[in-house]
Amino acid sequence: MVSLRIAFPFADCKSLSRMKRLESINLSGNSFNKSIISCLTALPSLKILDLSYSTSLGTSFPVQGMFILKRLINIE
Repeated sequence: MVSLRIAFPFADCKSLSRMKRLESINLSGNSFNKSIISCLTALPSLKILDLSYSTSLGTSFPVQGMFILKRLINIE
């Protein structure tokens, strides 16, 4: 499995979107806004996404933005 652990601030979505084979990403414990979802939708192979303890997402997670990730099987 191709995985990545990132601590934000992350340079930009463009860099992340080049990782087309990335299957797992751990973004836990970061502080970013919901715009991160548009970055993540550029990862077609993503299966596992960890956003736990991410403070700025609030209580309303934009689920509709994640429907494009057809392979996603686990989100925290």
